[in-house]
Amino acid sequence: MKRFVLSCCLLALTSTMVFAQAAKTTATKSKSTTAKSTAKPVKDAVVNDFIGKVNEFEAGISRNNTQLADKNFEDLKTIMTNDLRSLKPKIQNAANAAEKTKWTDIMNKKQAIYFDIINAASDKKGNKDLIVKKYKQYAATL
Repeated sequence: MKRFVLSCCLLALTSTMVFAQAAKTTATKSKSTTAKSTAKPVKDAVVNDFIGKVNEFEAGISRNNTQLADKNFEDLKTIMTNDLRSLKPKIQNAANAAEKTKWTDIMNKKQAIYFDIINAASDKKGNKDLIVKKYKQYAATL
């Protein structure tokens, strides 16, 4: 009888140790997965969101859904405006003239694309291809 009880205790202890080790390994794996997923650059998320909105805009125009197209157009316009605003402090706080010129050139390029989109937006359906092309050019600058 004592041997049976001792065997059960050893079996329970061994099982507990195995399960504890498995739980520890699983927790370690999930922590490393979380660290990898949060280490992804924010830039990728912004670009993916932007491209997603461009695709929704294009789909709205294609389906004659002007509400969806207008909503996405305004969302994209806000993203671009915020992006352009974020460049101003970089220009103002540039360490030297070369860095200031670099940021100014980037801003000028983005503004040119932005104004091309705004000008073409008067006829969104007729200029759909041009607008989508310009949006994709802007996405490449993000």
